Amino acid sequence: MKKFVLVILLLACILSSCSGKNVVIVGIAEDTSTNLKNITQNLNNGRNLALSEINSNKDFPYSIKLKIIDTMNSPEKTANAFRDLCNSGNVSILIGVPSIKCSQVAKHIANLYGKPFISLAFDEKVIENVDNVLLFNHNPYNVGRLTGLYFFYVLKKNKLAVLYDDSVSSYISTAKGFEDIKNIGANIALEPFDGTNSSVDLSAHLDRLKLTNPEVIFILSDSTLYYEALKIAKDALSINAIFALNDIPDAKSLNDSIFDNVYVILPFYERKEKFLNSTFFKTYTLKFGIEPDLYSALGYDEIVLLYEILYNNKLNAIDKNLISVLKGVKFNKDKFNTSFMGFDEKGLAKKPIDILKISEGNIIYSGEFLMDN
Repeated sequence: MKKFVLVILLLACILSSCSGKNVVIVGIAEDTSTNLKNITQNLNNGRNLALSEINSNKDFPYSIKLKIIDTMNSPEKTANAFRDLCNSGNVSILIGVPSIKCSQVAKHIANLYGKPFISLAFDEKVIENVDNVLLFNHNPYNVGRLTGLYFFYVLKKNKLAVLYDDSVSSYISTAKGFEDIKNIGANIALEPFDGTNSSVDLSAHLDRLKLTNPEVIFILSDSTLYYEALKIAKDALSINAIFALNDIPDAKSLNDSIFDNVYVILPFYERKEKFLNSTFFKTYTLKFGIEPDLYSALGYDEIVLLYEILYNNKLNAIDKNLISVLKGVKFNKDKFNTSFMGFDEKGLAKKPIDILKISEGNIIYSGEFLMDN
């Protein structure tokens, strides 16, 4: 509670608007024209929808404005854009930037100018070596940790294994998060393989995992390898275990019996009933003529987070101290499409994972899972 009171006392370099509200300028430097333009469009759709709702609230004493610069997904252009935003004199806080490479550059510029930066990159390395950054997107480390905790505590399984492609950094982070639950008594076996090797022998890797007598095998790989891995494990090696995947298999494959009773663990399931029935989903679809995705929801939630921080504020300045104050503060997850609950002491977003199970070709949603500790 004390931390939340401090949050209320730390806010934006504010200008008065003709509407009588105090204007808070939010800086965003993202790719709006090249590789990530579709993601950015969905983010901005979500942000603009939230802004239209929040800024029209007569009881909200602020008007949030976005200042957006196109970076063309270039780290160099991102650095220049962040310098321009920081030098503009009226930008209070920086958000967004889903690109890991661009966020890595942006964080140092923001830190140099003492600006708080709430990044949408998912790699936990973005928060390293600076004290002004929080990660609002779900990160692979926590996804892995929560996955392990789910199988350990909910399904009561102690012997857990991970088969993962170590050519993908996010899979390495997920496997590390999974492995770190060994400190609560779980037996963890990790088996990396090189997914860039077209002749990789998954049979040999799975055979090594079989020696550990695993009760659960979590497969972290490209979805094109799911069938082969499951076929080897279930049929050739007769491994009697629960299997879990990090993504939903191709729709054409789902009806194959090899996928029956296999779990799927996702950071966010876009087809879950709670999301499909939400006011956000319906309003977004009506306004933009397309259904929202994860990034649409994240964009909306970014603005809701700013609203939650700003509401009832007493016109004080935002600086990078805001970041340390926000760490550990709890938020009501029901106010956020992505079930955001706050930031942990490292600065990583606390969000649940979604648990799915494949049954006779159908995706069955089992619910969210979250443990704070």
